[in-house]
Amino acid sequence: MQKRLNKKGLSEVITSLIIILLVFVAIGIVWVVVVNILKGASDDVSIEQFSVQLKIDKQYTKINADTIEIKVQRKAGEGNLAGIKFIIEDENGAISVNQEPLNVLEGKPYIIPLNGLSGNPTKISIAPIFNSSNGKTKDGNIADFQEFDASGPNLNNVYLWLPLDGNFQDISREENSGTQYGNIGFTTDPIRGKVLNLLGPNVNPTNDYLEINVTKNPELQFGTNQDFTILLWVKTNYITNNRFVFDTGYTPHQNGISFYGTKIAIWTPTEIYCQPGIGLPSNDWRNGQWYHFAFAANRTENKITAYRNGVSVCNIQIPTNFNFGTNPIVIGAQTISHGYPFNGQVDDFRIYSRALSQQEINAIKAESQ
Repeated sequence: MQKRLNKKGLSEVITSLIIILLVFVAIGIVWVVVVNILKGASDDVSIEQFSVQLKIDKQYTKINADTIEIKVQRKAGEGNLAGIKFIIEDENGAISVNQEPLNVLEGKPYIIPLNGLSGNPTKISIAPIFNSSNGKTKDGNIADFQEFDASGPNLNNVYLWLPLDGNFQDISREENSGTQYGNIGFTTDPIRGKVLNLLGPNVNPTNDYLEINVTKNPELQFGTNQDFTILLWVKTNYITNNRFVFDTGYTPHQNGISFYGTKIAIWTPTEIYCQPGIGLPSNDWRNGQWYHFAFAANRTENKITAYRNGVSVCNIQIPTNFNFGTNPIVIGAQTISHGYPFNGQVDDFRIYSRALSQQEINAIKAESQ
């Protein structure tokens, strides 16, 4: 009887010990789970905190045939970032994801391939890749994005873009801001707001003009094989033959394109008119009215097509050796002598590095109206 009681007591002790052991094991398992949850939450908080420190420099972005050139800026001393994830979406819903290292504190340019896309890019997003405390990398939230218009070029292939809305800053990626001469300034137009005001000789005794130096940027010299398109808004106060709206190389030894009075001409170095000896019909080119002009050079067809308000008005045949050379681009006067100053207003001056289609020109016209 005593032995039976001893066995029963021993069994109860063993059972209690097993229960206690199981409790400790359960506590250990719960603790591991809690620690992992807390650690994961801590990593997520860190990623959330640092994801906002990355920004796309939207003035730089350029879309090419098979790549996107993009610059990302990061604030100094913020976060332990291992790299950046680029997510590109196209007009058909396809998505391409690329991962690049981030090893500098200042803005760094990237060239991202457009792999796996079936249409034109419509959006690019960036997200940080963060070094977490456990030695692994984790993706952060979307920090910034930039959208594109699939139907128009927007900033694609633009090498010079002067909005002329109160300053001479170039907002394209090339940053070729203009240098002012004379009493050039701005006025507030009731239709277009702030615009470049050129007083010319009728009001101002000095020659007012804006000059863009192209020697630091050979891309703006447009060699013999390079297409281009020049676009601008113009309002004239006096229509005369020898008043230059813009000029790119008027000299007997270099080529260029000139838009003056009612005439559009190129220099090869011989002067060739858009419409020989006539230029634009004066009844379609009136004082005090805004007009949008575009000049698209297509090297394959060896011609420059001129558009007024989105409609083709003439073609100029150009020789195969036509190029701008190193003379500056001048708005409001002749390039070399700075004579024949223009009297009127100019707005939203752009140069693209390809021959834009009529549809694209009209899209820019509508967007900049």
